[in-house]
Amino acid sequence: MVRAVHYVGCTESQYQRARQIFGGPAYYHKWLDDRVWTEVGPKDTVVIAKGTKYNPYVWDASAVDKEYTQ
Repeated sequence: MVRAVHYVGCTESQYQRARQIFGGPAYYHKWLDDRVWTEVGPKDTVVIAKGTKYNPYVWDASAVDKEYTQ
């Protein structure tokens, strides 16, 4: 199983800094919602930006530019 890093609620600059530290393969989640936890594998790492709060609505990940998901 491939380990992935999930970046949650990061601004672009936070994502770029965190990506230098934690690497990838990477998935970007704009919001901390229930979908995040359905996509995280048992060996994955989750990086949540400071101040990120739970969003009760599920965000559509298809709206993410492929630049942030490869």
